[in-house]
Amino acid sequence: MFCPACGKENPNDAKFCRKCGKPIISSIATKPSSSSPEPMTVQPKLKDTLTSQTSSAGAIPVNQQLSSREFEAVEPKGKKAHGIFAAVAVVSVILILAALGYFAYDKLIIQKRFMGKIDKALAENKFFSPAGDNVVDIFKTKKAESPQSDDLKEAAAKIRMEFGQVGDAAFQRFYSESDDNDWENVINIYTFLYDLDPSSQEMQARMEFAIAHGLIKKGRRENFIDALSKYQKALQLKPHWVLAINGIAKVYVRKNSPYYNKIEALNWYHRASEVDPNFPWAYTNIAAIYAEDRQWNMAEQALVKALNLKQDRPSILVELGALCEKQEKKLDAKNYYQEALKFEKNPEKINWLQNKISSIQ
Repeated sequence: MFCPACGKENPNDAKFCRKCGKPIISSIATKPSSSSPEPMTVQPKLKDTLTSQTSSAGAIPVNQQLSSREFEAVEPKGKKAHGIFAAVAVVSVILILAALGYFAYDKLIIQKRFMGKIDKALAENKFFSPAGDNVVDIFKTKKAESPQSDDLKEAAAKIRMEFGQVGDAAFQRFYSESDDNDWENVINIYTFLYDLDPSSQEMQARMEFAIAHGLIKKGRRENFIDALSKYQKALQLKPHWVLAINGIAKVYVRKNSPYYNKIEALNWYHRASEVDPNFPWAYTNIAAIYAEDRQWNMAEQALVKALNLKQDRPSILVELGALCEKQEKKLDAKNYYQEALKFEKNPEKINWLQNKISSIQ
């Protein structure tokens, strides 16, 4: 007999079609002869066709076939995979944002800790000591660990401001009071400031000068050679800088210097007074050279110029008094000593002035 669903020939006693598995509900039929009319062909339904195409070994038992309801309920695999990938992507983004947030927070904490150390050391004036806990060591350690760190720039700006104020005060004090500095500290300040900004000619000039002046104060013969080179470098960086000019003169005026030459020293001191007529110590140094050569009048004229600039300077008044004594101008000498006594603060010098005044008749 033939299957009414798909037209497949089946045994006469078959209850189900061997091809499509549909029940055979028609009565027994024999194979038609050539003279018999063509059996009616029934077109299979779409779902039946799909079911028949999924079988690779002939007919599928009816109990293993999917019903149309079950077939329609199956979810396409592509859609399910797309959902999984979307969920993984969302979780990945969340994890990345969390990691970035953590690292940003950690960076902020480290930056605050570093700046806190710098601020504390600056506030306590721990510029160069104690070791490991001073401004310079803290900064250099951070720079070695993170040379491109943004907080290094912030720290450098603060250090430049604080160190710069201390350095400016030192040079101003030296200009007005001749010599009243811890030059080792000044050297360290400007060496570090120049290290922060190697392009700054001002920082380099001050560093060169500070090193030179430190060498001069040591007073050893070999120190004068290096000192002259440093003073000259400072003057090259800052032309017409009166302190550098005055420093070069010191190299020539010191008797333990290999460059000792009073005439050369006098020329440099005169140059200093011409560059800056308000610099009193050029005049006192000129006076000292003239006095050594017993040129009392020239020495006195130079000291009077210095006194006009520093009227409350006891040392200038005392030098003028001594010059007047050497010229037998005792009354003038006594007046200078008495004037010096008004400004002197040192107890030992006060006692000396009192004795000196009482000794002059």
